[in-house]
Amino acid sequence: MFNQNDFDVFNDRTLEGRMTKIKTIIDPKFEQLAGTLQPILQDKGVIVYSHIAKHLRRTINPPVDTWVAFGPHKKGYKKDPHFEVGFWPDCMFVWLDVLQEARVQEGITSRVMQSEKLVSYLGNNWSISNDHTTSTVVKNTSENLAAIVSKFSNLKTSEFLVGKMWPSNDQFFSLESEKQQTIITDTIVSMLPVYKMLIGE
Repeated sequence: MFNQNDFDVFNDRTLEGRMTKIKTIIDPKFEQLAGTLQPILQDKGVIVYSHIAKHLRRTINPPVDTWVAFGPHKKGYKKDPHFEVGFWPDCMFVWLDVLQEARVQEGITSRVMQSEKLVSYLGNNWSISNDHTTSTVVKNTSENLAAIVSKFSNLKTSEFLVGKMWPSNDQFFSLESEKQQTIITDTIVSMLPVYKMLIGE
């Protein structure tokens, strides 16, 4: 499914060229992943809808990353805690996101604070962040997690992300498609307790 050549889409520095490559190379793989992932999550009692990034606001500069999001509603995902699978030029990521737009939800800050213990159980081989617009992250240690949660609680522009990342040269990209899908699915399933808490279930 995913391979190191997928990162070549970011070598095209034109908006039209990069968008064409994303739509023809990356997006069909996101659609394939969604077709596998959604029924698995449904069997676990979690209904999600896929939203492949369209980058419609891009008029000059090409997108610096691309993704497919999985959220609880058909019409959009940014105002809800949601999962994202996507690419930066140097890595692939699987995130559970609470973006700035989700602050319209009543109680979201307290739910993020309550989720701290569940996130800590994931272990320090996971990554956390306050900003979805960068691939810079920190390890999920108790100290880092406390700082991430505190920043989210005290800074209105801060976000909350937890997940995993694979560098472009990782052996993940030499695995068979089914194995890759299993790893991605297992990663998301591991975060389901956190996700359910964040959406208020």
